[in-house]
Amino acid sequence: MVWSSAQPHSVDDMVHHAFGDDRIHLVAVWARDTLGLTDEQYHSKVQTVKDLRKPWEALYAPIVHSALTTLLLDDSTLKAALQPWNHLCIPDYTRELRNRDLAELNRAAEGATGPAEAQMDPTLLAVVGVLHTLRIQTNVAGWVRAGGLWGPRGEAKNSGEGGEGAGNEHAGGKLLWFEVPETLRYWVGEGRRALEELGIAVEHGLTR
Repeated sequence: MVWSSAQPHSVDDMVHHAFGDDRIHLVAVWARDTLGLTDEQYHSKVQTVKDLRKPWEALYAPIVHSALTTLLLDDSTLKAALQPWNHLCIPDYTRELRNRDLAELNRAAEGATGPAEAQMDPTLLAVVGVLHTLRIQTNVAGWVRAGGLWGPRGEAKNSGEGGEGAGNEHAGGKLLWFEVPETLRYWVGEGRRALEELGIAVEHGLTR
């Protein structure tokens, strides 16, 4: 599902551009009107929180979901404060990042050597790697809490170098997983392997 703190018309536009005809596969699309805000809060910039108990309760009829099955992709740890172990924090795709990606596309179009794709923002590939790994997990929150987002690095830490949640993004003062180059590279690699296994070509999908 898609759950955004933006207003409904903006969410509808984003979903249209991001999913196109595949929107029919989404079980729900929620916007700012689902966050329990007052009218004043709705029309102003206030910190919002996504309480996963809401979709768990609302989507109970089709299938039972809980902390065992849910991963929230969001660039804000504050929005995931109520269920931090169900959160996959991702970097904000800023204008600076987009400009850098577009510069790489232009570089490739001008005949520069080396694949532009290799220099572009790798977040989506890393997310694919995480999701592909989670498909065989029986407890999403448990996996995150145990340091699963850190891949082999997390396994090493939890085997005796720090205990539960060692190195996890929600353990106070720790770096986010994507801020550690070796961890990001690991998940990008897992993402590439997953797509190859599924027969899906790696394409940037950017438009100028």
